[in-house]
Amino acid sequence: MNVITHQTTITVILILLCKFGVQPAAAGDNPGIPPQLHVTLQDETFQFRLTGIQTGVRTPWIVQSSIDCTDWEDLAFIEDRTDDGDLQIELPATSIPGQGQPTRFFRARQLESDDRILRGYLTARDTWRTAGIDSYSMEVNWGVSWFFWHGTVTVRNKRVISAEVIATNFFEPPEPRTIDDWFDDLKRAIDQKAERIAVTYDKVFGFPADVYIDISSMIADEEQGWTISNFIPHR
Repeated sequence: MNVITHQTTITVILILLCKFGVQPAAAGDNPGIPPQLHVTLQDETFQFRLTGIQTGVRTPWIVQSSIDCTDWEDLAFIEDRTDDGDLQIELPATSIPGQGQPTRFFRARQLESDDRILRGYLTARDTWRTAGIDSYSMEVNWGVSWFFWHGTVTVRNKRVISAEVIATNFFEPPEPRTIDDWFDDLKRAIDQKAERIAVTYDKVFGFPADVYIDISSMIADEEQGWTISNFIPHR
């Protein structure tokens, strides 16, 4: 199982999703580590409880999800304390990726310190996923180095069906992106510990509406940024 640096990996809980309920089975990454993540599903809501955490330790924990135990995705900070000193959080099933998959894995990781940019990202992405918008149109203005692309993009059922150029200086048009793709681009920059990330999220739907990313001031021509405007949900 992959172990990500700068994190503490704890017990993994396997959730078997079926029509009539949830059957948990535990498998430990390292049985010597006492903290354990307990997961239940009730009324389309996942309930996470992290036990065995020292009350004096304030470094944050994040719940992760995977469908194959290879690629893990951060879901949310888990930090509400119970009377017993455990950490807990509830997440709607619609906000967790892998809908329709027969299995799903969860685990928790501990950060070295708090991360304001990651907090904002997870909150905004949860807002976007909870909105449940699969079809929409938007105007995108994206630039990397001195290249730029400006146009309108139409998405249906989470797939780009058309992209109309307004102006560009790319020799070949870049692959048009969905809102989820833009979230992925932003997350990669966060994971790479980009030197500068400036982002403003849409107040209603949560998507990254205005973004500037500079991975390193020592690397030339890798800066990128984008704006998403005139966003219209479609039925």
